[in-house]
Amino acid sequence: MALAFLFYGGFLNDFFFNDDYAWLLEAEHSSHNLVNIFTLNISNFFRPLVHLTFLVEYLLFGVNPLGYHIVATLWHGMNAILFYFVLRESLKVEDKLILFWAPVLWVTQSTYGEAVGWISALTNLILASAILITFIGLGKQKSWLFLTGFMCTLLTKEEGAFLFPLVILYLYLFRNHAWRKTLFSKEILFSGSIWLAYLVAQFLIQKSGPLVAEQTFQLDFKGVLRMAEKILALFGNLQPTINMILPTFVLLMIYGVSIGYNTKTSAPKALWFMLAWVIMALVPTSFLNFDSSATRYFYNASFASAFIITVLIFSFYKKTGPRKMLIYGLLIAWMGTHFLTIKSAGYVVEQQGKNGKNLVEAISKMSDIQQGTYNFINPPYAPPAIKALMKVYFDVPAEQVVFNQAEDVSYVNMVWE
Repeated sequence: MALAFLFYGGFLNDFFFNDDYAWLLEAEHSSHNLVNIFTLNISNFFRPLVHLTFLVEYLLFGVNPLGYHIVATLWHGMNAILFYFVLRESLKVEDKLILFWAPVLWVTQSTYGEAVGWISALTNLILASAILITFIGLGKQKSWLFLTGFMCTLLTKEEGAFLFPLVILYLYLFRNHAWRKTLFSKEILFSGSIWLAYLVAQFLIQKSGPLVAEQTFQLDFKGVLRMAEKILALFGNLQPTINMILPTFVLLMIYGVSIGYNTKTSAPKALWFMLAWVIMALVPTSFLNFDSSATRYFYNASFASAFIITVLIFSFYKKTGPRKMLIYGLLIAWMGTHFLTIKSAGYVVEQQGKNGKNLVEAISKMSDIQQGTYNFINPPYAPPAIKALMKVYFDVPAEQVVFNQAEDVSYVNMVWE
């Protein structure tokens, strides 16, 4: 938890931006009508658990972004703790070094920085918690905990659909060791029925939505390439900034030596399972027909990559001698590089938030705010976000907000260079 705040505490003072305003507006509506959490108003997706979470945050913090950032950072730290219990209880990892360092390396990564730093990306943190709870339930053989996590996953985000194949693989590797016994186990029969019902419901919901009407989700070779790029970013951290290349090159060399001289790892089943986890977690967003390279999409896959990286590093570990010092030196360098990268990413998020903060402050100084029609020229956010901002802060209806019209005295002209 402390590491979560140390690495991501720089986001605490950032303001809202982009989709944050739409979530605030939706939460404001839901505060008057709870049924609203079961609508598709925000993203054309059915995400009642996410809507409910933002509603609770809105009731607690209103339009103060600090509270939302504190919740996100706490949630991130909690996920690291849940990750530890998944390794120990579900994947049966006994090596204390791996049990300690895998969550540490995961919680301090910069690869998924947007998921923690951007308020709207809380959806990814909620999804991660539900997935981790699902496997903790399986590991402890607590059916109620497993089904609770499984249901929450499906009610959080569409990417949760990848969970069911992983449940099947987990039961095969860690409990039944036979496909027939696995497929007819009570866990698969119950969760499989729920999963099929969920897929049918999603199809009915989305048949006129963006996934179908706009062909947002497409199975093609470009999706395979996007998945390969994401895997490279997860294991090599080559994507965020150029300064990641050198430590990545050194670590990849260590991985190669480790694999070559240590073909037997301390957790072979867990490694196979986590390799499948990486692939299944990246499939949903890799085949989206828009820019899906946003770092928030790495969040759930990064659990698996952090574990695999840790296992490979410590397969090279010796209790004494230069190897020990080398490993710890590289781990410190790894974390230090990620720390600096997160700080760099934080500056970008801060600038995005300042645009919204400056806009709110400028309009707050005007008189008769609700009387005029606002003409936003080259605004910093997309029109839906601007309209939501104006409604949340100033109760200006969408009809009184226009974009990129010729400057005229009949408008309140808001111009960005």
